[in-house]
This record gives sequence, structure tokens and C-alpha cells, in this order.
Amino acid sequence: MYKISEEQRKQLLQYFWAKPYGEVASHIGMLAALVKVEDSNSTVTKLSETKDKLNRETIVSNKLQQDHVNGNKIDG
Repeated sequence: MYKISEEQRKQLLQYFWAKPYGEVASHIGMLAALVKVEDSNSTVTKLSETKDKLNRETIVSNKLQQDHVNGNKIDG
């Protein structure tokens, strides 16, 4: 996975807008479809980058403990 900054995304879109539509329409669509990624320290990112089951369970356990200490209610 690659990450681009908001500024890089804007620069690419500015470049594409200066080109003929037929040449760049699919590329604009790809940029428009990009989803904002959470902080690299987020639980989702850590889980997605961890292959080992025990490490994933540890990450989830740590997050649940942290949420409990912070008073965050966990649904489910």
C-alpha cells in the first residue's frame, strides 16, 4: 500500500484537469475513489499490517483495555 498526502493528491488532480478528458478520466476516477487512511498508529492499520495471529490478538486486547480505561463503550 502506498500513501499520498492531500497536497500530492491536489497536485495530481490539477495536472489531470489540464489534460484532455479522454486521456485522464480513469485516473481522476481512481484518485476520487481513494479513501482517507487513518493514522499509522491506528488499530486498523496495525491489524492489517500484522500477519501473526498472536500479535493481532495482542493488538486487539491492548485496544480493548485502553478503551476500557478511557471509558469508551464497546458495542458488540
